[in-house]
Amino acid sequence: MWVFGEFLSLWAMDYGDSKVDIWVIKEFKVYSSWTKILVHPIDDIPSQRFSPICSTKRVDIVGTDGKTG
Repeated sequence: MWVFGEFLSLWAMDYGDSKVDIWVIKEFKVYSSWTKILVHPIDDIPSQRFSPICSTKRVDIVGTDGKTG
């Protein structure tokens, strides 16, 4: 889990479909408020060990691969 924009979010990698889904919760503690906002091909991710940390105001994703940053 991490902060994407102003929302708590989840990053889910689906290796079977070669995609990454980003979900956000728009209203805390309301299960039905989880919304899938982005789907990216896994090929767009710089490393299989990439983990998002936060996003910028322009919604660029900042993360780490556990080694080089």
